[in-house]
Amino acid sequence: MATASRARKSFTAKASQTEAGLMARAEQLRADLARLADSIGAAGSDKADSIGAETAKRIESLRSASDDMISELSDQLSGLERQVSGTIRERPLQSLGVAVAAGFLVALMLRR
Repeated sequence: MATASRARKSFTAKASQTEAGLMARAEQLRADLARLADSIGAAGSDKADSIGAETAKRIESLRSASDDMISELSDQLSGLERQVSGTIRERPLQSLGVAVAAGFLVALMLRR
């Protein structure tokens, strides 16, 4: 019986050591996962900042390009307006006839 008692104590001691080892490994794994999560968060934050800065640059570039296009189109529209006004002053009856014909065509298309 002494042998059985020693065997139980030995088994219990080994089980305790195994349990302690597993607990230590689990704690180490938790710590490693926490560090990994922090690293991923920091990398994600850096990447987000980089993407934000690049996006801001592109938005500013698009805004500048659109302002230039609007200015150019405005100039073209002003030139076209002057040209139409000059044509109407030179030929008022012909301009009135074209306007009536255009109105008639638009009315026909809208009926369908």
